[in-house]
Amino acid sequence: MNTRVTWWLAGSAIVLFLFICLIDRRLPDAAERSLPPRIFSQMRTNDVTALEIIFGGSTNRLRAEKQYNTWTLVKPKYPAQQTAISSFVDAVAALRAYDKLAPHEVLIQGSKSFGLETPRARVQIETRTNRFAIEVGSATPLTNNIYIRMAESGDVFVTDGRLLENLPASPEDWRSAAMVDLNGGSFNRLQIRTGQRTFEIERSLTNNLWRITKPVPARADQERIAELLRNLRLGRVNAFVADSPLLELDRYGLQTPSLELSLLDGTNRTYGIEFGNVTTNDSRLVYAELLGQSNVVAVDAKWVEYLKQPYKDFHDKHLVSFNPSALDRIVVSGAETFTLQRQPDRSWAIGEKAGSRADPVLMGVVLTNLAALEITDIAKEVPSDADLKSFGLSPPLASYSLFETLTNGAGITTNILYTEVSFGLTNGTTYSRRSDEPPIYITPTAQAFNLPRSTLQMRDRRIWNFNPTNILTITLTNTYGTNELTRSASGWVPDSVQNAAIEEVVYRLAQLQAYTWVAKGEQRMRGYGIIPGSLVIIIKVARGGQTETLQVQFGTGVSNTGNIYAAVLLPGDSERVIFEFPGGLYQELVQSLPVPKP
Repeated sequence: MNTRVTWWLAGSAIVLFLFICLIDRRLPDAAERSLPPRIFSQMRTNDVTALEIIFGGSTNRLRAEKQYNTWTLVKPKYPAQQTAISSFVDAVAALRAYDKLAPHEVLIQGSKSFGLETPRARVQIETRTNRFAIEVGSATPLTNNIYIRMAESGDVFVTDGRLLENLPASPEDWRSAAMVDLNGGSFNRLQIRTGQRTFEIERSLTNNLWRITKPVPARADQERIAELLRNLRLGRVNAFVADSPLLELDRYGLQTPSLELSLLDGTNRTYGIEFGNVTTNDSRLVYAELLGQSNVVAVDAKWVEYLKQPYKDFHDKHLVSFNPSALDRIVVSGAETFTLQRQPDRSWAIGEKAGSRADPVLMGVVLTNLAALEITDIAKEVPSDADLKSFGLSPPLASYSLFETLTNGAGITTNILYTEVSFGLTNGTTYSRRSDEPPIYITPTAQAFNLPRSTLQMRDRRIWNFNPTNILTITLTNTYGTNELTRSASGWVPDSVQNAAIEEVVYRLAQLQAYTWVAKGEQRMRGYGIIPGSLVIIIKVARGGQTETLQVQFGTGVSNTGNIYAAVLLPGDSERVIFEFPGGLYQELVQSLPVPKP
């Protein structure tokens, strides 16, 4: 191998690489070479750090500076329109020299002929290393081009007149029209002050949800807060009134503003606006001052009314907001105290361990009713002990403690109290309160009383469930006598039509389920028409090699739902339970079975 040739080839490759990176990629392509040369070929828009414009022969001056890729108006000091400034910088950088006037021609015709004696605007653009300055003159005859003069050399060029489309006519043109700058910096708190009243919301760092922190801690309606922020983004300044560090605040009603809106990041205020009097010439507008900017503007007066809404309008209207799948335990304190505990198979039981099975449908209703609980109004924001007593909340009529299951990073699962909700009833009004929020709320009475207050209300409504072919005899007895049906190999009765009707009733009796539980105790039965002599059905069933006797006694009372009140003794109980026997099944029973008649 020839070492000299190898090194020569390697050196050539390096030189070629450097040529491509440093020189060739900067050379214009064929299309670029066919165009007139750029006037500011050395200007890189990404390097621009500031620009300044002096308008006509006036002293009106506009200066914008860029930091961290964000433009800010320094004179006048005000939030800037980002797109407008960037578009102007791009337009200046793209200017091409369509023609260059000879110095003697400019001298003979005079600057006035080109609109440069008093230029339309003087523009200065600054980069990290250079400064570019031009004077913008008048339009050229019979074309859409314009004259510009280089401030340092005095050279006059003919260039694209579309520059005027991006050139502001006054310092106001590049001010941001946004009333509130929600994008000017990060914020996690929003505060509205009206006189001595303060409404404040704060965004959680863990779940990004908003919460009311003032005047009292409470959950926020996330949709209403999102609507508030959307509306603030849409708010626009109608007019720019004054710019001065020595503003006559009394004149605008801003010495003691009627309302103040602040955006804060922790304790640091990132943006603020105060609202004052109605403007002199238009009662539909009010004066406003952008805090830290020394600017007075005019905005729609409707904003003041919108921001003065009471904090309860932004309160979460749900008394309880929870994830049903995360709910693990409900402790009820009402007519009796008991626990509804979720089991490993996701079913619910009455009792913390091996308690009786809770009715799955009723549990679904309970969870639905908990989620449906509403706050219709706030009765007291910060109640005293006396208030709690007067609203029937000390002690409460009923309370419900909701526990959730949480699993930490180590995989350890624990139950934590999510909240406890208590209810009281005074003068026909139902009051409620959460353990983690100070206010006393008003809740619809019907909603509060849809929740269980005793174990009976949650008991599994299946009374029994067995194969109907196991029924041996059915006995019906009342004050008029006793009749009995016995199953034979050919059926209950010889008549096939009647036998089919009896079989249908038997099938439904074998899977008997209460429509709802009503009460418990022998002493309560008479009130539902369940008295000695009322109809009793006795069913003998063969199960597990033994004969079991089941019995239901019917009453004469009919519920509002059209069901018949009845009583049954359930396994493990010493007293009979009153329930609503399905009305349709009862009608089939008295029509198909031999009920004793007078």
